[in-house]
Amino acid sequence: MVVTGFYCGVNCMLIDIKDFNDVKQLVELTINNAKSDPELAHSNEDSLYWSVLDAVANGNPNAIDMAKEALKTKEIDFPRWCA
Repeated sequence: MVVTGFYCGVNCMLIDIKDFNDVKQLVELTINNAKSDPELAHSNEDSLYWSVLDAVANGNPNAIDMAKEALKTKEIDFPRWCA
């Protein structure tokens, strides 16, 4: 997994995800950040979603499993807000 410098939003960065394991690591990162920094967790979640969407658009053969794993962040209880 490689973090690139392409921003997809205010605090959102596209991440070069290749497979399910990359997504799983980012979901775990979001869970860990939610405990202490919900704003960072929300930013990580947004980056994850945009990055998975990018993988889908580019024909990644693992896209369905990656998307299912990414959506698990919706089960994490932390405040999400947009300004």
